[in-house]
Amino acid sequence: MNFRPYNYFSSLPEWKNYNTGNWQGKGISMILQDKEPYEKNIQTLVIWKEKKNLYSVTFFREGIKTKADWTEEDIIEIFADKIRISDHSKEWSFQIQAMTEDKFHLHVESLIQKNLILYSGIVERKKNLFQRYFNVF
Repeated sequence: MNFRPYNYFSSLPEWKNYNTGNWQGKGISMILQDKEPYEKNIQTLVIWKEKKNLYSVTFFREGIKTKADWTEEDIIEIFADKIRISDHSKEWSFQIQAMTEDKFHLHVESLIQKNLILYSGIVERKKNLFQRYFNVF
């Protein structure tokens, strides 16, 4: 296994260099409730694409498709180890923490519906056919 730690992007140029291309992952959505069961965990798929500084993120859960788009102007804060972003609609708050060159943790919460976590999980850079076949990069 080729594991290269990469745990920071402390500036916008570093973020842009890190977050090129297409990404995907599986995680969970969580709906918090006042009575038992206190939470409902739903397996969720995410497709993350970047093209010319426009980021498009699509979530699939229980037959529901949720889409969010954002640009660099929507970045709220860049820390040494994570970045916070709000989408164009100001409905979702993204928190991204780099893990390796090809993997980050994504946590997305609703800014409108306070009991909804849209996604929490790992997102990995999509590999091309050559990289998958030879398990390189």
